[in-house]
Amino acid sequence: LLAYRRYQHHLSKTGAKAGTKTADTSVDYLQLFDFNGEIKEVKVTAGPILFKSSEAIDDLRLSPNGKLAAFSQADKGRHKISIVTLSGVLKKDLVRNASKPEWSKDSRSIYFFREITPKDSASSTFIPVATICSLPVADANGRPIVSKVRRDLAQCAGDVFTGGRIHALEDGSLLFCSTPIKLPACGAMMGLQERALFRYRPASKESKASVEQINLDGPALAADLDSFEPNQDGTKIAVCSSKGAVRVISLNSEGN
Repeated sequence: LLAYRRYQHHLSKTGAKAGTKTADTSVDYLQLFDFNGEIKEVKVTAGPILFKSSEAIDDLRLSPNGKLAAFSQADKGRHKISIVTLSGVLKKDLVRNASKPEWSKDSRSIYFFREITPKDSASSTFIPVATICSLPVADANGRPIVSKVRRDLAQCAGDVFTGGRIHALEDGSLLFCSTPIKLPACGAMMGLQERALFRYRPASKESKASVEQINLDGPALAADLDSFEPNQDGTKIAVCSSKGAVRVISLNSEGN
């Protein structure tokens, strides 16, 4: 399942004058492809187009059961999340002012960032704040449903709409990066704080829901935490740096 963009070049009915630029428009597609064969001779067969839109698709996640896809789009300066069936016969808009969808392991809910304070681009020290939410989107058979029962799980800070990612682990906990903020704080210093890694643990019979910071030893990884990937059980985390290196962090039983 691929999301890609096609650019279309338009000419006026009388043609373009020499030295003038023609107008460009773009359309984003969600489409299935089959890749068969050896690495040196891959045969690609185009499948059905599931969805197309003039609004840019900036994030795409396939459900673990392979029946639904969740994606986010820029919508008049904000974002919205939608889901589409892999048969392409049904699309549903779920929530606005939200981005970066991540599926629960049972493929019945999604997690996402919901913006609660818009980013002020005129101020380099302003830190936007978002809430991590969960929303039921499918029934036990994988069919899409419309639900307004959104749960607010935790709050985080930083520019999570362009960077950042929520990762769901097998035990139901969530990994995410955020800018740690302690109040009271000086506004001039807030924008200089480094990102940190956090884990949200849902409530259980033994304990309440909690958010804890994961302490990282060794080289500073704060600038690269927007591109981390955990393994299935959350015991190791791979971080890709801006210089092309990949570091693997092992977590102990306490989660540090």
